Amino acid sequence: MVKTERKKDLLEQFQYEKIKGDVSYSSLMKKTGSNGKGFLDRYFLLHRNYVIYYKPGKGNIKPDDKQEPQGYINLKECIYEDTKEQKEPLQFQIAHKHRIYIIKAKDDSTKNQFLTLLKTRIKALSLINVDQLGSPEKVQIEINEYKEKLPNPLILPDRVSPDKAKDWVNEMRNYNIIFQKADPHIKQVEQFSEYCKDGVKDYVDWFSGPEGPRLAMIRCEETVLTNWVEYITKTKNEIASYEDTRYFKEDYSDITKHLKNMLLLIEAYHDYMRTCRKNTKPTDRFLEEKALFDDYITKYSRIQSCMDFKLDDDLVEGVSTITCIGEKKTGPNNSVIGLSSSNSSICSNKMSFFASNQDGNYPTVDLMNLNSDSMPFIPDTSSEQGNRKYDSEDEKQPDEASTAPSQSSLGTLEKWEYSNNSLIKPDNGREEVENNNGNGSSLNFDPRWDYSNGYFKSKNMGVVLWNGKSWVWSHIKTSYKIRFDWIAASQTFTFVSPKPRTGLSLSVSSQSNSSTSSLSSLTGSNATKKSNHPATIYPDWQIKDNGSSLISIVSPNKNQTTDNFSHLESNNKIPPAVLLLVAMTPHIQKSLYHIGIGPKYITNN
Repeated sequence: MVKTERKKDLLEQFQYEKIKGDVSYSSLMKKTGSNGKGFLDRYFLLHRNYVIYYKPGKGNIKPDDKQEPQGYINLKECIYEDTKEQKEPLQFQIAHKHRIYIIKAKDDSTKNQFLTLLKTRIKALSLINVDQLGSPEKVQIEINEYKEKLPNPLILPDRVSPDKAKDWVNEMRNYNIIFQKADPHIKQVEQFSEYCKDGVKDYVDWFSGPEGPRLAMIRCEETVLTNWVEYITKTKNEIASYEDTRYFKEDYSDITKHLKNMLLLIEAYHDYMRTCRKNTKPTDRFLEEKALFDDYITKYSRIQSCMDFKLDDDLVEGVSTITCIGEKKTGPNNSVIGLSSSNSSICSNKMSFFASNQDGNYPTVDLMNLNSDSMPFIPDTSSEQGNRKYDSEDEKQPDEASTAPSQSSLGTLEKWEYSNNSLIKPDNGREEVENNNGNGSSLNFDPRWDYSNGYFKSKNMGVVLWNGKSWVWSHIKTSYKIRFDWIAASQTFTFVSPKPRTGLSLSVSSQSNSSTSSLSSLTGSNATKKSNHPATIYPDWQIKDNGSSLISIVSPNKNQTTDNFSHLESNNKIPPAVLLLVAMTPHIQKSLYHIGIGPKYITNN
């Protein structure tokens, strides 16, 4: 029996505390001594390309930390076919080119498991050309090159935005190229203890472990591509709802950018599949979505800009008077109801509202729970029948009727004037209410609307969009809106009942500049409810007499409100949106009052 040479540097390298964390298998077994002494207890370790055996420790079967091995077997130099079981129970042999090692396990399970690992390792080592790997110094240089291109740790994102998608695909492509080159090389290097020292060992262990580049790239691919797929699919499913709250080209700037981002994701997805998954078949996924998004982008590009939209050009020049006609109650009448609060804010939850009367008493109203039935009505005793003004002699009623509390008749309720894109209620119809905090500030609604770039704007009643198709009122302090759609064929404004907005939250927010305005910027994209929204169903309105009158269309099956004006008349042709704005201004004021944004403005009848 030939005694194999034991290298001093390897004995020091295999000191137990240095390798005990880098072991594939360990067990206490027996081996025959080289001097023929019979079986001796030895603690065996399978460490990369070596089987290493120690004397048992003093207080434990495991060696002491500073203990060097009794010997080692280089599996690269072993013969696969001759490493096998022996006839004697529990015995097997490891066939080194210079010696046969006889080992006896403590049981069959230990023998079978250890022998299987040995044969697998010997076979793998036999396929490696150590001369090609070169010296440890050469391996060190190559590993350092991998470190620069696949650093430890390899930090990869969980989410990738559309503008970074192309860069991410290129980065992942480069990582895959480096990995495909490094992986087989490192799998060979990690088999040899001679190479796996210091920094090389750390990098090789990381590279092949659960935190290495391969699993990191798989996790990154899964999360990023899954996010892209969900985002593209959700956009496809919800794209039709985006038009519910967009009217001019400026309002579509955010969704247009979003759709272009989805096209970037589709392109990046296909690019990734072509370059990083070369073994998979080419995919035609998202071709339908791509065509759909392209169509919508083209459609949105053709929508009219608010800067280009103009009201009717064939109007009579000068001032046009609009007369509002409705029921004139001859009994108790409302006065102006204004707002009283301890400070200048008008958005607190509870505020005291007052109505002027002869006694100077002011009823208190809960702003947040107020509705039309809970409004305080104060008798108007400031005028007598003899002082009342009538629009015609036919409107006068017998003296007895003037004292009846519930009788009414059609008559002029108020008048507006329209000229040069401005709608004004003359001063003789405007009630002034002063704040009772002593600072003299006015709390009434300002009855004036000015039109420009597709919007009617008021000082404190919000804005009304008009694009020739939809008439939409909104206010910056509430998400509640009033909408009518224009049916040109029947010259009718049809009321659209509010519905909760649903849809994808876009990753790109729109911004308005000084020259253009979008509905979101005018009404406030972060508007919140001050209280429950009004549930009012408004009647439809129809244009008559070549654009000089507006008639209320009340359907008994729709539970529509029938207060305020029954119809409007003008001495000239008026843009339909202007007539509807006059008709809806009292309703806008009531809505603001209900929500808790401003004071109540009620006309004198």
